[in-house]
Amino acid sequence: LEVLKYTLYVDDGFGVTFTKMMDEKNTQFTVENLEPGTLYSFFVTATNFNSEGPSSEIVTFKSCVKPFSVMAPQLI
Repeated sequence: LEVLKYTLYVDDGFGVTFTKMMDEKNTQFTVENLEPGTLYSFFVTATNFNSEGPSSEIVTFKSCVKPFSVMAPQLI
């Protein structure tokens, strides 16, 4: 059956509460306003004519931190 939409869920950075972040047919989405250096967990579901299907496996990623102590490039 044709997928009508995908739903992306992300936790609160503490692994407690998952929130719906995306609910559309698009398969690419950027999650913004993440706390730097924090572990976030995600899962996705797909919805077809019948209903929302089972969730994917949960994956966990650590958000990037700003680089520090980076020297300005020098022409040699």
